[in-house]
Amino acid sequence: MLAWLTTCLGGLAQLAPIDLSREPVVPPLALLEPETGPTSLNSSGPRIRLFRIQPGFLSELRWLEMDEPPPDDLEPDVDWLALSIGSDNPYFEMRQRGDPGGVGFARVHTQVQIWESERTACSLGLQAFTPLGRESDGLADRDGPTVLSPALALYHLLEDGRAVQAYIGKNVPLMNSSAQPLRRLLQCGVAVQQPLFSLETDPLSGLYVSLGALGLLQRERMRGVEVLPGLHWQPDSTWWLSAGYVLPLGAIRREMIPGWQVTCSWQY
Repeated sequence: MLAWLTTCLGGLAQLAPIDLSREPVVPPLALLEPETGPTSLNSSGPRIRLFRIQPGFLSELRWLEMDEPPPDDLEPDVDWLALSIGSDNPYFEMRQRGDPGGVGFARVHTQVQIWESERTACSLGLQAFTPLGRESDGLADRDGPTVLSPALALYHLLEDGRAVQAYIGKNVPLMNSSAQPLRRLLQCGVAVQQPLFSLETDPLSGLYVSLGALGLLQRERMRGVEVLPGLHWQPDSTWWLSAGYVLPLGAIRREMIPGWQVTCSWQY
């Protein structure tokens, strides 16, 4: 080892002295400028909503139907809070028996960003469901429960554009809990998404496949598991198309119904 170091130092001593007054071959500012060629999806961090998976990043439910625009003081003016209010529309989310909300309910969707970086995001979500009332062409107060659904969610971007999403939450009934059947066990879910094309210049760069798993926890044991393979296409931020399939594992429980669901949203 000593002989090798001596040889290396001797070779360095014979090199010509470095001229610090010369202009660098690569200007320092060029290292800070973005590349103009095709970019990979690794740096974009695709953040898409998956069926029945609470996202760890902030995501407003723009499909909530509003009869009237919300007051200005209800619109959040901060970047760590997301708020959506309106009539619930179950056709935009894959629902199962025992899930709160649906036709005739009002829904409030709130998210608070706990942590966010380029690759990781963690948020605390709180959803509230309550009957709209007959005066608003919804269910009467006594015909449906009022439910709070808190959830802790995590999003993390992996290599090659892959990302993993996970959450844990629970439905907490406040009023009229016996009006309709409701899932009350602790719920958890995890999903992996993968882009089919690696470059943003590809025509179908916004096409993703996903595979998720949902379960109910009771006394530290898993009770009921559902697998959700899906397909998501989002050419830009104004519209998307999603498809998913519910596949129960083991004994099929009454509230677990297998089947397809396809949703599409276009904002103009």
